[in-house]
Amino acid sequence: MTDQRREHVDADTARWVAASTPPRRERFTRDVREPAEPERVSPSPPDEPRPNVVRAKRLAEALGLKPALSRARDRSYPARAGGSMLLTMAVGRFPSASVRTAVYGLIGLTVGRGAHIYSGMEIRAPERITIGEGSVIGLNAILDGREGITIGRNVNLSSEVAIWTLQHDPQDAEFGTRGGPVVVEDRAWLSFRCTVLPGVTIGEGAVVAAGSIVTKDVAPFAIVAGIPAEQIGERNRDLTYELGRAPTYWFV
Repeated sequence: MTDQRREHVDADTARWVAASTPPRRERFTRDVREPAEPERVSPSPPDEPRPNVVRAKRLAEALGLKPALSRARDRSYPARAGGSMLLTMAVGRFPSASVRTAVYGLIGLTVGRGAHIYSGMEIRAPERITIGEGSVIGLNAILDGREGITIGRNVNLSSEVAIWTLQHDPQDAEFGTRGGPVVVEDRAWLSFRCTVLPGVTIGEGAVVAAGSIVTKDVAPFAIVAGIPAEQIGERNRDLTYELGRAPTYWFV
């Protein structure tokens, strides 16, 4: 066979082999990444005043109206605060959690996705309260937001829990008030009828037993009980539950 004929045969053979050989599959490796740790809910810094509010204040100062406006604001506070409480109490009795949450949002309450607020909640200063994603607020809870309340993600407040941020000072000659913001961190559980007093932080995953009164900070994953509440145990730290995915009762 001549060299020219041999080259022709080899070329035909190569084409036949290439056509009959299945294409090579590339190997792919799944990109497995660690899930990002959810952001902690922390107290929000005070909002910057809006430009129109700043201009109005400057105009009032220039016209000498600031003292009169301050007196009017102070005198109207009982009416404004009482009206707000009356509205939230009426909304709290409406037999639809989605409607209640929508109205609460209109009056300033910040509610995260998947959070559920049961009926009967009493709110003061809703514009200073934040409820994180997936958290549950039980029946007839009291949230006093006058000094600020921040509730983290997947927090469970059982029925009739009360959180206070402002209280009277028993030593003050004029029976004045004192207080501070309250923070409840992710996956904490405040059980039935417990009370949290002003300025307290409840740590991540902590448990407050039923009927307890919390007067000081609670460490993460601590279990506290009593009056005043003291640590009696420690909770498992491997918590993964998502309360926002659990079924909730209708109409309440």
